[in-house]
Amino acid sequence: MKIALTALVTAAVCFAFTAATGLASHSSQKATVVVRIGDYVKIPALDLACLYQPKDPDKKEQGPIMYCNRPSDTNPDDKAASLLISKSHFKVSATGASTWTATIWRHP
Repeated sequence: MKIALTALVTAAVCFAFTAATGLASHSSQKATVVVRIGDYVKIPALDLACLYQPKDPDKKEQGPIMYCNRPSDTNPDDKAASLLISKSHFKVSATGASTWTATIWRHP
């Protein structure tokens, strides 16, 4: 009886530790990030950095936009590939392009 009670208490303590630390949860490996206007987001593994702005500085897109580029490209003379996301478009430019290479329309 004493062995069974010890095993039960040990199992309960282990379960409580696992649950409290999040080790039992598969979702502890995932996270949802909510980006707000003005936030700057970096994803180093993809060499990607994005800025979420309240409006397009060129005034060509309506509403908020997210502009992304490669932070590793530090040469100001080299136009790095970039991405602009708005409520109505995805725009992509190739490296060295002075205009958007492709525009993908988004339908609400």
